[in-house]
Amino acid sequence: ESFRNLTKLNNRNGKNLTGVFNNIDGNAANFDTFATEILQYGHQFSFIGLAETNIDADLKNLYSIPGFVSEYTSKMHDKSKGSGVGIYIRETLTYTRIEKLCVCTPNFESVFVSITNMEKPQIVGVLYRPPGGSERDALDEFENLLNQLPDKDVTLLGDFNFNLFNKGSANFENVLFGNNFIPLISLATHHKPGCEPSLIDNILTNSTDNVVSTGVLDSRVSHHCPIFCILECNIPPRTLR
Repeated sequence: ESFRNLTKLNNRNGKNLTGVFNNIDGNAANFDTFATEILQYGHQFSFIGLAETNIDADLKNLYSIPGFVSEYTSKMHDKSKGSGVGIYIRETLTYTRIEKLCVCTPNFESVFVSITNMEKPQIVGVLYRPPGGSERDALDEFENLLNQLPDKDVTLLGDFNFNLFNKGSANFENVLFGNNFIPLISLATHHKPGCEPSLIDNILTNSTDNVVSTGVLDSRVSHHCPIFCILECNIPPRTLR
């Protein structure tokens, strides 16, 4: 209820983009429950990001959300789980897939789109770092992606598997700050029995002036809590429904 009130309060002019991200731990097991949980918030998100989908892109139509179109990057071919990312974009938004930024390696996975029917195009990326890959190579690959992005109007949502509660995340944070990206989530996002809560999922931006609100949602279908952002953007009236 508090999230519903927040989105209503901060979208009275109808010009905000709202996004949510979740490491779903497998579409086959959890997608239907996730889609149902998202509906309970009574809000039509602008985009929805998923990690660990565990599917190839040609199976994306098996996992549809009414009112959205989707883009997927296939999972690693030799992995049955712990791989694959996807993004759902509200069908009233015009977007293009940025193919050169959509990657899948043992160290890093991503899918990127540019939402174009607004005053300033907004680039949105969904990212996942498999914990079994090389940490050093992952940071190099991540920085290579960041170097190809504009210096404003970029939002990245993902499970980076760097716990910002620990000093061991310093190299990751150095890459972020060195490329003018700021993490927006400061609460625990991962709760696994027998383990300390950790902050490994986050939303990153290089345009903090666009950020209205961010946070962590209560409902979850895996050990990861969904995280959300509200961004102030000038969306033409014809795209608002």
